[in-house]
Amino acid sequence: MRVDLPSGEPEILVSSLTDIQAYPTALFADLYFQRWGVEEDYKVLKSRLNIENYFSVSVEGVLQDLHAKLLTKNLAASAIHDAKRKIKKPKKNRLYEYKINFTFAISQLKDNIVRFTMKLAKFKLYELLISKISKNLRIIRPNRKFFRQDRRKKTNKYPMNYKRMC
Repeated sequence: MRVDLPSGEPEILVSSLTDIQAYPTALFADLYFQRWGVEEDYKVLKSRLNIENYFSVSVEGVLQDLHAKLLTKNLAASAIHDAKRKIKKPKKNRLYEYKINFTFAISQLKDNIVRFTMKLAKFKLYELLISKISKNLRIIRPNRKFFRQDRRKKTNKYPMNYKRMC
């Protein structure tokens, strides 16, 4: 089915749902937009936590690595929840709203996960981390749109001969 984007460019979506009366095109346009939350979560897992690369070759080691990365993500989300309470009220003259930087939260927690899970860290360390996380904010820009170049048509001036493995 064809969905016209706000820019006027058509987007072609493929579905096995063929009953147009039960599933109108407008419904798919809204569903297509709602998937971005899931896509952003995949981005965190793949690029921030590097979930596709494992440090072990055994099944047990890969599962441990996978679970450790998912635990890190969940602890970062929990820390962000705690840090939201510490954010001071923003000034009224700010142009945009702000939210906590998830990547920064992960970077702050990754070196201390073992300390927290083994109960080696004191509560002061957790409070210090929450304080640092609550101060690192990023701007929320609603309705942000960029013109994206088609990478398939762009020739690289310096092509990459080898892909990075880790």
